[in-house]
Amino acid sequence: MDDLTVTIFQPSPFSTLNIFARAAAADAVILLTTAQFTSTSPDTDGTKKTTGMKHIRLGGNQEPNWLALSVGKELQPLCDTPLGKGDWRSKLLSQITFRYKSAPYFEENIESVTRIISKDTSLGDLSETSFRWAHQNLALWSHIYRDTEFQDKQRDKGGWILDLCKEIGATRMITGKPSLNYMNHQEWADAGIELVAQDWKCVTYPQHKKTWYPNLSVLDSIFYQGFEATRELITTGNVTF
Repeated sequence: MDDLTVTIFQPSPFSTLNIFARAAAADAVILLTTAQFTSTSPDTDGTKKTTGMKHIRLGGNQEPNWLALSVGKELQPLCDTPLGKGDWRSKLLSQITFRYKSAPYFEENIESVTRIISKDTSLGDLSETSFRWAHQNLALWSHIYRDTEFQDKQRDKGGWILDLCKEIGATRMITGKPSLNYMNHQEWADAGIELVAQDWKCVTYPQHKKTWYPNLSVLDSIFYQGFEATRELITTGNVTF
């Protein structure tokens, strides 16, 4: 059997750079579009952290902050979580423009970003569309799948992810460190699938402020240095497992 490295995660709007580093290191990406939407999740130390499912972590000419999208209620599938009504889209785009209007690659990319954000769709569709847009323009060669292309979820999250890996024929799975907390490591070993935690270190790249901030939204790097340099960042920037 040929080696097949897979990474599996819930997409978020214009995900942070470490997510794209995982996608760059994998042969296949499976997006969990039917997983339950929550705005917080347990971290490795047991505390709760922002998942980013309804936020975009941006910097620009301001201190980094999680900019929120308006969404419907939690605890339902990501693909069924509606985006809110009102003028939050224009306010979000105004904030993005304020933060990045002087960035070298802002003008050539803001039209695409505006089109993605302005579409009246679900949180899941927005997250997937923004991920595919960046993935394509970064020229990453990993193949993207949706969880709906596989058998229906039959077990808890850890078991479900293992089942997805078995169905696609994975030999290795790259995951974030917090995900190891709900994985049955013996099950993975018995299945012959190597379970690997990502430990990606983002190297410095040009930003507006004197203080450099790592692992912001992929938009930060795209606006400041374009797609080619961002691809170089996520594929060779101290990627260790």
